[in-house]
Amino acid sequence: MKYSTKNIHISLLLICLCFLLMGQGGPCTPSPPQPTGCLQPSAPAGSFAVVSTSPCDKDVNVPTETTIRVTFNGSADPSTLGGVIRPQVDLVLQWSNNNTQVDIQFANPLQANTTYTFIVNAVFDTNGNSLYQTVQVCFSTGSTLGECHTSLSCQQPSVTDPNVSAFSSYNYSPFFASNSFWNTPIGSNPQIDQNSSTMIDRFNQVVSQFSGIWLGFDHDVVPIYFADANTPQQNVTLTALWSPITTRSNVPIPSHALPDCGDDNFMSILDTVNNVFYDFWQVTKQSDGSWSGSWVSSPLAANGDGSFPGTFEDAKMGVRVSQFPLATGLVWPHELSAGKIEHALVFAYNFTRSGVYSTPAKGTDGANNDLSAIPIGALLQLDPSLNLDTLNLTAYEKVIANALQNYGMYLGDSGGGISISLVHPYSFAGNPYTGLLPDSVITEGGILLDKIPADRFRVLQMNLVQAN
Repeated sequence: MKYSTKNIHISLLLICLCFLLMGQGGPCTPSPPQPTGCLQPSAPAGSFAVVSTSPCDKDVNVPTETTIRVTFNGSADPSTLGGVIRPQVDLVLQWSNNNTQVDIQFANPLQANTTYTFIVNAVFDTNGNSLYQTVQVCFSTGSTLGECHTSLSCQQPSVTDPNVSAFSSYNYSPFFASNSFWNTPIGSNPQIDQNSSTMIDRFNQVVSQFSGIWLGFDHDVVPIYFADANTPQQNVTLTALWSPITTRSNVPIPSHALPDCGDDNFMSILDTVNNVFYDFWQVTKQSDGSWSGSWVSSPLAANGDGSFPGTFEDAKMGVRVSQFPLATGLVWPHELSAGKIEHALVFAYNFTRSGVYSTPAKGTDGANNDLSAIPIGALLQLDPSLNLDTLNLTAYEKVIANALQNYGMYLGDSGGGISISLVHPYSFAGNPYTGLLPDSVITEGGILLDKIPADRFRVLQMNLVQAN
């Protein structure tokens, strides 16, 4: 999943994964405002849909100080809005007309002679109806239209490549120190946060709205690659406007490595020579073999505590707002096969608290000033007294539920709905989940963990820090 904002760089990180934010849902509007801009194709009666956008798709000579307006045919729940803008920009959302219109306002003028794409791919109305179909609009601030971004427009690595470093050939053990918070079981009788019930009530509503916790398989899921002494090193050009450096030098990148095809273009590389991770966000391999992207993390020791320092001045930042590494908190195929996960998981959630975060996180992009919102860094535990044998779980669901009881899951990112992630199949030669997960996980891009009861989670005692 998106991962992210605010400690300067992080304001951009989650813009590509989602627009979550301002305003409160209201009742259905009897008479939505007259649409402005270009009308979208009509939707079936009773469905919730976008009726118009401004600018229009394929518009050129759009002013650099424009505001994007999206109009719906009913009242939206602003906390469920998900989408992406490429290239990434800093923005603010302004809802109006009983939450039937959202204006996407930019903190700075757009770049001249540049093609932008914005996509609205998720939102619910106040009756719980999901968006009928994704809307994509591509426009240019110049006189010609360049390449329009889509979340599916990236190349996939060949599973027949003999250089693919499958994890089955690696002596895997949990990453980071054995006493890291990732690898430490919760133990008996942990302290429960005083506002746990308030947060879990809202959490349960969100999970119900999205029909369950999503186990992600492909888009915005992290591929992880190995680099060794023979791996070529690259100087990666960094393109984010906020970046304190312009190049991340001497990064070992295997020749077959490619980021995922989601909106965040994530990947992570374990340098086995120096035993460090590099995390990548919105990166692209150019036709000449060079690499560029919004951000590449500083190297992070694979045997350390499992968290980036998050300091801007010396560029020691990860790509998640929480500063949790991309390789942490994922579900691995060998774990599903062995029937146990011995580390905490990470989840993304669309109703995160603004202004504060909980350690061990080091930042937040939360936008909801409400005690029912969960702060980034919070640890949620599935009630250990819950008898999993009564839930009719599949084998993979039970493995995950056991981990949620014993280790819990840390809130690492804001994102649409609620999701945890598998290790991306790009990391392996072939599909490592065959026989472990239903075949539908491939066609659907993931699977719902709808038998795990959201109302049986609890938020453990938090150590809140005021965000800068």
